[in-house]
Amino acid sequence: MKEFIGAMGMGTLIAFTLAWIIFWPFAVIWALNTLFGLGIGYTFWTWLAVLVVNLTISGARVKSEK
Repeated sequence: MKEFIGAMGMGTLIAFTLAWIIFWPFAVIWALNTLFGLGIGYTFWTWLAVLVVNLTISGARVKSEK
């Protein structure tokens, strides 16, 4: 991981992470529209809803070590 950060630079890594967080919900909306023909609009509120669902699902996979 250190080699990756050294090669890419910390700023690039942060920019990539932010872009991923911002555009991933739109990719999910696009995928749902394409697969099921739902006609969901690309608005801030649908983006936020997908973000909340993604965080909820990813939070369910977190395991505590005891």
